[in-house]
Amino acid sequence: MVPPAMVRANRVQTTVLKAINWFGQFSTRIADKEADYEQMWFQDALVMENYWEAVQEAIQSTSHFEDPPEMADDYDEAWMLNTVFDYHNENAKEEVIHLVPDVNKERGPIELVTKVDKEGTIRLVYDGEPTFSYKEHPKF
Repeated sequence: MVPPAMVRANRVQTTVLKAINWFGQFSTRIADKEADYEQMWFQDALVMENYWEAVQEAIQSTSHFEDPPEMADDYDEAWMLNTVFDYHNENAKEEVIHLVPDVNKERGPIELVTKVDKEGTIRLVYDGEPTFSYKEHPKF
């Protein structure tokens, strides 16, 4: 690969020669500098092509990764991101938290019921089905 300083020097020299070439006396030298510059481009392109080929070989020799197992679908991710839990260990009460209405446009809002009994066990009921039970107050 041609060092960037050499390319820059070529461009500066060519620019200076063009600036003072009033009578065409430097036309041959300018043409030589332009030819040198094209040769630099060719060398750099050749290096990059070789690099690309080496990368392609490395990619081909790399074993393919298996896709990770599906952990949650888009619906569950939206549920996790848009739900706010408000726990009350004192005076166990049932509380209904509505999710953002557009979480699932087909079904509309979904209810999440939080129940805390006197022993401090938290039970979540998600859309009518028990989902989660936790003995101690979780720290989020």
